[in-house]
Amino acid sequence: NDKVLDPFAGSASVLLAASMISNSVRTVGIEIASDKFLSREKVRQDFSTRGLSQPLGLLIGNSMDSKIREEARKLIGGSEFDAIVCDPPYGIREAMSGSDSGYGGSAALFDLIDAIGRDRHLGTPLLKRGGKLVSFFPCLRGDNIEDLLPSNERLKRAGLLFEFKREQKLNSALSRWVLSFKSS
Repeated sequence: NDKVLDPFAGSASVLLAASMISNSVRTVGIEIASDKFLSREKVRQDFSTRGLSQPLGLLIGNSMDSKIREEARKLIGGSEFDAIVCDPPYGIREAMSGSDSGYGGSAALFDLIDAIGRDRHLGTPLLKRGGKLVSFFPCLRGDNIEDLLPSNERLKRAGLLFEFKREQKLNSALSRWVLSFKSS
């Protein structure tokens, strides 16, 4: 009964994939887009059509808000998640967000890592010890991925250890990497 959170759920494709791997997984998604822009009912229908267990929750809100993260924890009985798996938003909108945590998708990932650290230090950890944070991460060709990764200091504050990275080439200009971190 693994518990999986996607803090940038969108249409819940990550949660759908988790349910396809194990129908006993308990999933929760957080998505900032309102029902006006994303039909959570259609997302739930997608799970039903495939005969998969429904997410415990598809929350509307910003995953950087501690109250939304607490609501997500309540859906799994107030405990921590075994895994946080996400494909953070990236693109022009995110690059222009004004966040100083990084550029494009790195800003969302860095903000999430910082939130994991804050929750841990407040005694309400989002991710259990030994749990995994797995995230996609965009990178332009010619960029050095090592220069774009979260700093060791940032990871240490969050109680995370970098495990590995794998590249997926999308086109001649863009790659996305799968990054894995383990909670210590």
